This record gives sequence, C-alpha cells and structure tokens, in this order.
Amino acid sequence: MALRDAQPRTIYLKDYRVPNYLIDRTELYVSIGEGETRVTATLSLRRNPAHTAEREGEPLVLHGQGLELLNIAVDGQPLSERDYLLLEDELHL
Repeated sequence: MALRDAQPRTIYLKDYRVPNYLIDRTELYVSIGEGETRVTATLSLRRNPAHTAEREGEPLVLHGQGLELLNIAVDGQPLSERDYLLLEDELHL
C-alpha cells in the first residue's frame, strides 16, 4: 500500500478551512487474522458550530486507502448504498 502524498507539501494559513465536523471520540477494534485484518471504527462526531453557513450542504468525507467497506451505520441504523457515496479512497456521507 503506497502513501497518497509521499512528498511533504507546504500548507499555507490562507488555505486553512474550519472543519465541518468535530470528532469527539474514536473507538477502534482491530482483529488481526491470517490473510486479513478487520477494523471496526466508531466515531462520535458533531457539526462544528464554527463552520460557515455556505458550507452547510457539504458532506462528511472520510479518507482511506486499500480498504473494503463491509457495512456502515449512523446512530446504529444501517445505511443503504443510496445514503452514501463510496469512491476509491473516499467515503461521502
């Protein structure tokens, strides 16, 4: 698995954006077996009160590489494929 940005790059203050969401807690359960590793991630997050109204409709975007999505739920309710967008290295909710 290759890193997406192997070369360091400069990030300027003018390019900084307040995140749409804040993650209050992350729980990871990792099961390492022969030939596969399963990770269950539970995130407790909330909309950032400091984000601007013009970004209200922007989705939550999670990044990952070399992953296979097995299932997804929000507040314990499973999502159907029409509830999210799964790209090669991004998940949009």
